[in-house]
Amino acid sequence: MGREFASLPATGPPVGDQPGLSYRDWAPRLLEMGYEPLPIKPRTKEAVAKGWNTVLIDAAQIEAWSREFPHHGIGLRTGKLVAIDIDVLDADRAHGWHATAFKRFGPTLMRVGRWPKHLLLYRTDEPFAKMEVPQVQILAQGQQFVAFGIHPVTQKPYDWPLGETPMDLVFDQLPLVRKSDIEAFLAEGAALFPAEETGSRRGAGQNTSPVAGVAPVRNGAGQVVDHRDSWLSTIAYHAVWDAIDAGGTPDANILADRVWARFTETTDLTRGKKDGQVGYGLADALRKVKDKLQLAKTGRLPARPLPEVQPVVVDPGLPLEVARARLDAVIGRFATRAKAWHANSQEDVAPRIGIRASVGLGKTAVSRRHLLELQARLKAKGLPHHLLIVTPSLALADESAEAWQQGDLKVAVHRGYEAKQPGRKEIMCQDIDMVRMATKAGLPVFPNTCLRKSGGKCHAFNLCPKQWNREDVEKADIVLAAYDALYTGLPISPEKLALVVIDEGCWVRSVKETGLYLHDLRHPDAVDEQRSGDADHEAEAWAALFALRYKAADALQANGRGPLSRQVLLDQGLSVSDCATARALEIQLRVDPGLRPGMYQSERKKGFELSKAAQKSVSREALFLAMERLLAGEAEQDGRIVLRPSDPETGVQAIKVMGLHQFDPALAKLPILHLDATLRHDLAETVLPGVEVTEITAEMPHMLLISTEK
Repeated sequence: MGREFASLPATGPPVGDQPGLSYRDWAPRLLEMGYEPLPIKPRTKEAVAKGWNTVLIDAAQIEAWSREFPHHGIGLRTGKLVAIDIDVLDADRAHGWHATAFKRFGPTLMRVGRWPKHLLLYRTDEPFAKMEVPQVQILAQGQQFVAFGIHPVTQKPYDWPLGETPMDLVFDQLPLVRKSDIEAFLAEGAALFPAEETGSRRGAGQNTSPVAGVAPVRNGAGQVVDHRDSWLSTIAYHAVWDAIDAGGTPDANILADRVWARFTETTDLTRGKKDGQVGYGLADALRKVKDKLQLAKTGRLPARPLPEVQPVVVDPGLPLEVARARLDAVIGRFATRAKAWHANSQEDVAPRIGIRASVGLGKTAVSRRHLLELQARLKAKGLPHHLLIVTPSLALADESAEAWQQGDLKVAVHRGYEAKQPGRKEIMCQDIDMVRMATKAGLPVFPNTCLRKSGGKCHAFNLCPKQWNREDVEKADIVLAAYDALYTGLPISPEKLALVVIDEGCWVRSVKETGLYLHDLRHPDAVDEQRSGDADHEAEAWAALFALRYKAADALQANGRGPLSRQVLLDQGLSVSDCATARALEIQLRVDPGLRPGMYQSERKKGFELSKAAQKSVSREALFLAMERLLAGEAEQDGRIVLRPSDPETGVQAIKVMGLHQFDPALAKLPILHLDATLRHDLAETVLPGVEVTEITAEMPHMLLISTEK
């Protein structure tokens, strides 16, 4: 930006809840400075104006909102304004992200709500959609953040610690960034400063700061509850370095005020120092600051270095034309094997081929040529010839459709129930509440919400864009879809499909997280009616299931927060067969929500409640499956089951269960070609067991590969 910021300015005046410091008084000035100010509900982060994310914000709109929300806080809408939201509690990692942004884009305005979390402001000429990696989000088109107001957690004003605020700096003076710049920034930061699990209790003994001996221990609300003195040192260390980096003469008293404010906002002060009678005070913050300033004066204050990024020496690879010829041959062999598999009545195991090839070799174009030729041969022989192409997103499927459209071939893009209609804001399904109830209950959607062979049809069936899309997909020679279709299946007769092409890595989408609460294992189900023909047998089944649920709950409680231990399950008397039995009983005794196409509104309230009950059963089934696999394995912990810290307000404890979506069985048996420039055999095996991977590396003299170690 070519300018320096004042080193230690005062905090900007708070807005919202205070007369004279309001949206009505400040918004016109912000508009003049080039920003788009929004009214924010006091002491929240909520933008309250109707249509705030799309409405034209001009002087007339500001005047109207000022009349309606005169004393509200002020938010700024993002779009051409871009905000890097660093939602990181570890002070050193938060600074790492901050320093990386300054290194790449230049110094800029900084807003702090609850330090060390903070937000940096930039601008762009071409607005783009939001982007994120764990704990860092790019607020972009159609989003907003609070600029002036009272933070809902700290109950203190938002701070602009580098001196200037949007009231002082014209929008056009913010550093300019582009979408590609932000993508590169996120990739670098995610490698250098990988996220830690939020809300977790971090263990002592981890040296995370150049001046702190041990890492702070936090409760579920993120407050530091142990190693508080070390945390105070860390806050002072970063405050002093921020002042030094800003280029002024640090004032110990001003710095101490800031350090003390940050310490009180982030630390449990209900106990005295070292659990004694004397509590922490401003004097402690001042002492820490003076210590750091003295170290800085003598050149002994440890620096805040960023991790070094070094080029990696890689194998030179094949000459470009040789690599392309090999790629062509490998894809050609896959097409030959796929044709033979269909010609042999699909008796053998279908080929599963993965190709990891350098960027720029033309994987997609080469495969398209071979597969269109294969399709023509299969069609001529009267064999299944429809192709399924899956891509990372629906947008990419739409982009790819045109390239596959050749001759008189029919090409369709499969769209899910909640996908947007092409060119419109409305979603595909006309009765999405029914779909969501079926999904919650773990039921197939179409027969329970759309059309049932035995009778019953959704009232919007004949005019539903989703049903029109189903028809298009059924008739298409080539179907494109997002990765989710691999796990949900498609509305197309499986016997029509010749093969599946997976373009880029799909394993990330296969991971699923199931959540439930510890009390869901102990609270009895509300049984409204008998669920089997034998009442006595059903009573015995309920008794057996409750006994197993209680064992599981006792094991989780004995384990405590964090990953579940295999030994704890064994100590509670749980076995592999117990968990398998519990899974079967959850399915057997699961409530039927009674969903049917065309369900009357008067029936839906009961259906909704029963769907929620069924969803809990589905979650318990997933928990018992994960326990079964943990017991069947050799690892003491595998991270698939984690007990979260208790909620500080309600006291309830959540259980996180990680698992994998399974390939739709009808698609899994087909020939599969997986193309990915970064394909990893071990990851691909998790969703494509038995995949044969060929690696083709080409000479790329104009490309530099870098890696980081963390």
